[in-house]
Amino acid sequence: MAEYSLRGYAKLTGRSLAGVQKAIESGRLSPPAYAVEIKNGKKVYTVNSEIASQQWSDNTGTRRTMTRGEINPDKVGNLKTPSEKIKPNPPPVTTTSKHGKSINEAGDSKTANAYQTARAIKEGADAQIQLLKLKQMRGSLVDIEKLKAVLYPLAKGVTQNMMSIPSRIKLQLAAELDPEKIDDILTNEIKIALRSIANADFLK
Repeated sequence: MAEYSLRGYAKLTGRSLAGVQKAIESGRLSPPAYAVEIKNGKKVYTVNSEIASQQWSDNTGTRRTMTRGEINPDKVGNLKTPSEKIKPNPPPVTTTSKHGKSINEAGDSKTANAYQTARAIKEGADAQIQLLKLKQMRGSLVDIEKLKAVLYPLAKGVTQNMMSIPSRIKLQLAAELDPEKIDDILTNEIKIALRSIANADFLK
């Protein structure tokens, strides 16, 4: 699985950066095809090339282009007759704070920025969750609690085996003067102590 920036994925697939950005905005690409992180207040996208390419292929349908003079039925209701007068848009409603500053009733810029940041964080978290689920399904992600349940008794057994070596062979070593035989005795005992690791089920 390869991950790229938006620019890197565009270069990889021979598309423009604007085209990749538009695909994300339009929903052609969606998590887990990409993940979003906030770094220094900016959105940073990471694209999973395998998933993104599959989504791009699945979500790209044949779009019919309207010929000149053809009327779009979705816009018929918006056509105005010559007798209708075009009314100007009303000015935005504003109010004034106690400090004399104009405040838009839809909310100030700080609220809008906070909303955008929170939304980006949520999108990034959702994308990460989807990616973790995908890795778990593929078998490349292991439950840490299950791993602890296997490794703890294994490590404990190895520790006990290693700690018992001195008391088990001290008399044998005391009676031995040949360095080569002493080496063989120690090597054999260490192999026996570590045999539980080699025979562990999760290594098979």
